[in-house]
Amino acid sequence: MKDAEGRVEIRFVGRGSGWMFLRGKAVPIVWEKKNFREKTRYYLQDGREARIASFPVWVEVIDSQEKVVF
Repeated sequence: MKDAEGRVEIRFVGRGSGWMFLRGKAVPIVWEKKNFREKTRYYLQDGREARIASFPVWVEVIDSQEKVVF
């Protein structure tokens, strides 16, 4: 949902789907965050947790109604 300024409300706790770019490939993932204090976890299609490197990672959040092309 967008407010009067066009900002999108983002749910930081819960579960959702997305894409992770690994080794030059787009991989579908599921993210999960059980509460505000827990770190966000990312899971691959086979249920394994995607291990995030210790160097900086970029997470982009977009409106689910937007079309994404890559």
